[in-house]
Amino acid sequence: MKPYFHGLANHLKTGWRLLVWLAACVLAAHAGAVKADFRKGIDAYSRGDYATALEEFHQAAEHNNADAQYWLGVMFDTGKGVPENPVEAAKWYRGAAERGNHLAQTALGKMYVTGRGVPQDFAQARKWYRKAADRGDMLAQANLGVMHFNGQGVPRDYAEAAKWYRMSAEQGYDLAQGELGVLYIMGQGVRRNYREAAKWLRAAAEQGHANSQYNLAYLHAIGNGVRRSDSEATKWNLRAAERGHAKAQHNVGSDYLMDRRYEEAAKWFRKAAEQAHPPSQNNLGRLYEMGHGLPADYVEAYKWYRIAAGRRHGQAQKNLETLARKMSPAQINEAQKLARDWRPNRR
Repeated sequence: MKPYFHGLANHLKTGWRLLVWLAACVLAAHAGAVKADFRKGIDAYSRGDYATALEEFHQAAEHNNADAQYWLGVMFDTGKGVPENPVEAAKWYRGAAERGNHLAQTALGKMYVTGRGVPQDFAQARKWYRKAADRGDMLAQANLGVMHFNGQGVPRDYAEAAKWYRMSAEQGYDLAQGELGVLYIMGQGVRRNYREAAKWLRAAAEQGHANSQYNLAYLHAIGNGVRRSDSEATKWNLRAAERGHAKAQHNVGSDYLMDRRYEEAAKWFRKAAEQAHPPSQNNLGRLYEMGHGLPADYVEAYKWYRIAAGRRHGQAQKNLETLARKMSPAQINEAQKLARDWRPNRR
């Protein structure tokens, strides 16, 4: 016959196993409920019901659901359903970031770069970007590339910038692809290679990245890394222009100007001029002065010359002085006021 205390020990072990099992069931049920709250929040957010999303995210976030904490950060960051509050956004991003959410780590890193919601601190930005980048976050990888390229919180290092851009570019991030392409054009951090540049610029351009479209147009115009093709250059310039790239808009306007299609030229020069592009401002002024594609208007011409001259465009300054001799003092005063009151259209 076995001693009684052995049987008691076995009984106690069985009891503890049961308690552990019950506790695990309770925790699993609780975790399931928290996840359900989060999913309800995502569904509500997707259909624009921000009040419900906020409530559901709060319930899940208070139980340390990192995804819910991240989305609360997004709501306070963007002012969706709540007053915009960068400090509150940073708080929720931090909670999620500390629990390993790479999206929150990247968002918190950006806040440290810009000093929005937290004091500007490039070391902290790099720390959080690096955590996210090591988890494969392509945006964080690209942002690390930017920091190394600009020397923000780290020594300027083009090779290190190229490394991080490449990691992001290989995941398909258009901005990183475009920046890597430019490094290959300039020979910064990598050996100059126009074919590699064209490869990465094309990858970004085909995703609609305007700066890469503009740079690819440049390569086609000069025939470096790709066959020289005016039609390809025109195509990519136009695509970049349609996406708001000021230099591309100027190029498109210049093409129309050469063909004496003045109305089209004026349209594209105006788009670029409104974005504070001095050569386009000068050209738009010239079209107004000559009455090409636009009604002749010395006041408008003077205004645009004056704006461009204020940005140190030498030809605009000469045009301004010549035009002033044709104008009355009242016209000049009116044009100067228009120039003073003008504000650029920041995209």
